[in-house]
Amino acid sequence: MLGWTFGRNGLWRRSGRMAQLEPRSAWVRLVRCTSRTIAPKSYERVDPKVIASNRCQYLLSTQSTLKWLQQEMENEIAEIDEDNLLYRFRGNFLISGDSLPPFGELTWQELDIGGVKFQLVEGCERCKMVNIDQDTSESIYKPLSILGKHKKEGKLIFGIYMKREDAQKCKIRVGQKCTVIKTRKLNF
Repeated sequence: MLGWTFGRNGLWRRSGRMAQLEPRSAWVRLVRCTSRTIAPKSYERVDPKVIASNRCQYLLSTQSTLKWLQQEMENEIAEIDEDNLLYRFRGNFLISGDSLPPFGELTWQELDIGGVKFQLVEGCERCKMVNIDQDTSESIYKPLSILGKHKKEGKLIFGIYMKREDAQKCKIRVGQKCTVIKTRKLNF
């Protein structure tokens, strides 16, 4: 039987005969590589600056939303560290401010951070990965369970996708002023 192997150059290549598989792994014989191209589901333009599973260049959340979730979790289970919780949600930007309500970022449409303008696209729908502690691989169901009790737009949302149309290089530093330029109405 012909098979495929991963070559030193990082590309798949055809190999000679594959070793006989043990009975418990016989199902692997059903897997094969083809040269057939499968058309994408959507013919929309793909943003070359966005990689892999990300839907936008950046993911923003607010300190108030993070604190809200932390408080909700503490009401139901033992205390959880804020850094641990933040790491689970893997955002690029964390905005803090005294007057920000939890999930207020979902109403933002345009944002200026230190003179750099961003468009806020849509809320980030969450999966079971937020239940897993990235350091210990322990799983607790509470983060997703709590978001499920407080659905936004009918989805389990935490954070908002953000993009930048301008391709010019820029620097953003911790502590820079953030200004909401434009907002949108959402039905929660």
